[in-house]
This record gives sequence, C-alpha cells and structure tokens, in this order.
Amino acid sequence: MVEPANNLYDRLTTADPAVEAASREFVDRMFEFCRLLKGAGLNVTPGRLIDVFKALGFIHLERREEFRLALRANLAGSRKEEETFDR
Repeated sequence: MVEPANNLYDRLTTADPAVEAASREFVDRMFEFCRLLKGAGLNVTPGRLIDVFKALGFIHLERREEFRLALRANLAGSRKEEETFDR
C-alpha cells in the first residue's frame, strides 16, 4: 500500500510536462523575488539562494507562513534585513 504524500514535492513528478513548466516558472519567480530583495538592500548571495531551495524541500509549500519563514530565515541575515523583508 502506498502512503499518502505529506509534502507537495512528494506528489510531483518531473515526467509531467506541466509540472516541469511550473517548476521553471517557480524558479524564475524565486530569482526575481531575490533580485527585488537585493535591490531593497538585503545581502542576497548565491549561497543564501541555494539555502532557500534546500529549505523548501523540508516544508509544505502550500502553507504560506512556512514558505514565508523559510525564505526569511535564509535571506535575511540581520534584524534590519528581517524588517525590510517583512515590508
């Protein structure tokens, strides 16, 4: 018997072209968001971006607050950056 998926990643398959297209769009949006944060003064580095994508593998993407906190924890390196991120 197959167990139900607990995480969105567990339910996705890269064999599905729609999933592949959505994944590319998601990555593009993440890069754009990071560019915006960098423009707002956050020290967004390639390492932090890699950490974001690693963290997303441990959360439920459909849970908005989990997603936001995963991004914030990895992209904001100081209290001032956290405040900027929260705007």
